[in-house]
Amino acid sequence: LSSPASGIYISDTTPELAWFMVPDSHHYEVQISKSYTFSTASIVSTFALGDGELTTEASDKMPVLNDNTRYYWRVRAVKADDSTGTWSSYRYFNVDKLPRLYQRFRSS
Repeated sequence: LSSPASGIYISDTTPELAWFMVPDSHHYEVQISKSYTFSTASIVSTFALGDGELTTEASDKMPVLNDNTRYYWRVRAVKADDSTGTWSSYRYFNVDKLPRLYQRFRSS
């Protein structure tokens, strides 16, 4: 995974996710969860993106995420024969529409 960096606060409720390409992959599965365990109940979305769709289709398939929420995400490659690789390690980000500076003043 390449971005966003783990632990970052972002104000965009449909953030752009980026990862490194895997040789011989046909497409990728992306999973977004409210828990690092990725239990069935915590999964917000699972969607597939083809190699050519990584920039154009990702924003269309990315769900609108809730404000003031931490999300975990991971990716795995899928080959043309539908065999899947292992899930990547996860990263997490926090959706927060208020600027961090304002948050510090609000909480004091």
